[in-house]
Amino acid sequence: MALALRVVASTPSLSIYLSASVCAQVFDSPVDFDGVPRGVARALTDFRPVQLAIKSSLDVYMTVFHRSVTKHYRQASQTFRQNPLRTPSLVLYSRSDVVATPGPIESLIERWRSDGVPVLCHRWADTRHVQHYLRDPVNYIRQLQQFMITCGLVNDDEYRRLRVKE
Repeated sequence: MALALRVVASTPSLSIYLSASVCAQVFDSPVDFDGVPRGVARALTDFRPVQLAIKSSLDVYMTVFHRSVTKHYRQASQTFRQNPLRTPSLVLYSRSDVVATPGPIESLIERWRSDGVPVLCHRWADTRHVQHYLRDPVNYIRQLQQFMITCGLVNDDEYRRLRVKE
């Protein structure tokens, strides 16, 4: 997504078109560039020495391939944080996610809000990375439905048809 946003941000005609066409964005457990080495390591194993080895390997990779890979990811990350489409956004995340940790996500939400981007969010207490729907499908769908109503993407009749039966 971030790489696509970079292309959009650097192409004025595409930016105008997409800004007018995209009316909402949903992000489930977004991971920013800086959290990837630690997050991947923690997601793959609970064994601390192996986590350190994985994180170190990814750090070395990003250092060695800075010019051909890392700088593009860093630029994409910066563009993602700037949110060039400025459309209402729903951010779904968890307090216990070891990959997409809550601190950076909450900082991102505050940045977007301070930039005037309407942001709704929902934080689960104990779901793992991108497991919110699997662990709590009723609430997950409720969050999506409420967001669609808030953005004017569905009306009340459509909502009643989409509503999750509890």
